[in-house]
Amino acid sequence: MNYHIHNIVYYYRAGSTFIIIYKYIQSKIREKLNRKKNLIRIKQLKKEYFEKYNLKEDKFINSIVWFWLTVFDKEKLYNKDLNALEIGAYKGNASFFLLHLFKKMHLTAVDTWQGSNEQRGINFEDIEKEFDKTLTVFKKRLTKFKGKSVEFFVNNKNNIQYDLIYIDALHRSDAVLIDGMFAWLKTKIGGIIIFDDYNWNFYKKNIRDNPIYGINAFLFLKKNKYKILSVHSQLIIKKILE
Repeated sequence: MNYHIHNIVYYYRAGSTFIIIYKYIQSKIREKLNRKKNLIRIKQLKKEYFEKYNLKEDKFINSIVWFWLTVFDKEKLYNKDLNALEIGAYKGNASFFLLHLFKKMHLTAVDTWQGSNEQRGINFEDIEKEFDKTLTVFKKRLTKFKGKSVEFFVNNKNNIQYDLIYIDALHRSDAVLIDGMFAWLKTKIGGIIIFDDYNWNFYKKNIRDNPIYGINAFLFLKKNKYKILSVHSQLIIKKILE
């Protein structure tokens, strides 16, 4: 309970609207209601991941997947031909999950594989090699773009509109806002945008540098043009208007 109170207080300090706080509480209730069903599915996913594909266990499948499954079920995304974009791919755990779950999905993964402020001391050559190795099984449905997200959006001239965009790149508020605005232009009506690290409070001296401020600014700029689907450590929206 203290964890949830802490998050709600943080939302309030960051200027989050009442509807976001309401959706946070609602998302937690939905997680509890769907927990038994999702637990069975996650156990099966883990078996496939760790036995069939010999992957390492990661916090992603132990935390984020709970909420994703609930949203994906409600939006009836399975068995559809989906174009997805991932901004910030790291080791490829989210990439693998999406391509494994959606058999007709093509995913474009964008990353510099050079890290950021909070990732100092990590050998990103090894991280990139792990990504390449992990995603080998899905190479026919994967496009890898090595570079900054802005470079991808500005220089990539394809006319693809995405069904799903996952934003988990630079974690400074200004960078998150820029990624969100570009992502919006590339998202279909009815498409989903997932912002990672809504709860993340890394920058203590100037909390306005944290992702939540960039996400909240984006939500203000696109007010009434989206529907909030879920709020937890991530914020998930559905685009309903241009």
